Amino acid sequence: MRTSTVFCGNFGNQFDFSQESLEFALCYLPDTSFRESILRYQNHNQKWMSLLGRQLLFKGLAELGHPINETTVWSKAIYGRPYIKAFPDFNISHSGELAVCAIGEKGKRVGIDIQREKNLGPRLLNQVFTAQELDWVAGKKSRAARLWSRKEAVTKLLGLGMRVNFRKLEALSNQVTFEGKSYYLQNIPVSDGYQCTLAGETPLDVQLNLYHWSSLNQMDKY
Repeated sequence: MRTSTVFCGNFGNQFDFSQESLEFALCYLPDTSFRESILRYQNHNQKWMSLLGRQLLFKGLAELGHPINETTVWSKAIYGRPYIKAFPDFNISHSGELAVCAIGEKGKRVGIDIQREKNLGPRLLNQVFTAQELDWVAGKKSRAARLWSRKEAVTKLLGLGMRVNFRKLEALSNQVTFEGKSYYLQNIPVSDGYQCTLAGETPLDVQLNLYHWSSLNQMDKY
C-alpha cells in the first residue's frame, strides 16, 4: 500500500486579505508561472485560496525532500491539470476557508477534492447523482458533499475535471470503476462542515498534516 500525504491549511482569524497584502505575497513566488496561475481567478478570495494551496504544495514538497527553487515552473497538461516537471504528482483543492494539497509517491497519480457542506437543489442533485446515490444522500448535505468530493477527486486524478458525466461515475464504494479501470478512495477528516476525498490508482495509506498560513514560511525567498 502506497502512502500519499495530504496537507491542509487555513488563514485563521483576523487575516489581512487586502489587495496590497496579496500583491506582496505574490512577489515571493518562485516563478511568474505560479503568479499567473493565481491571477487568472477573477474573485479576490479565490486568488487567496489558490495561493494558500500553492504554499501547501511548497511546504509539502520540501518536507518530502523535493524543495522547489527559483527555476521551478508551474505547468499544465492538455485539460489544465497542473504539474511540475520531474516532481512527484500532486493535486490541490479549496473550498470555503480550507485548502488541501495531496502529494503522491513517485510514479503514481493522485486526485483530491474538498467540499464545504451546503444545501444543493434537487435539479443539481439529479444531474450528478445516480438513483442509488440519491437514496443514500436522502437530503443530507453532508452526504451530498461527500459524494461530490469523491467523484471530483477521481476526475481530478484523471485530469478531466467537470468534463465527466458524474452520473456515470458511481462513488458509493471506496473502490470505483470508470471506463474499465479501478480507482481507490479515502475520506479525509479535515474539519467539521467539510468533506474531503483522496483518490489513487492503488489502495491508499494517508498521512494528514495541518497548517496555518503563518507556519508555511510563505515569505521566504526560493
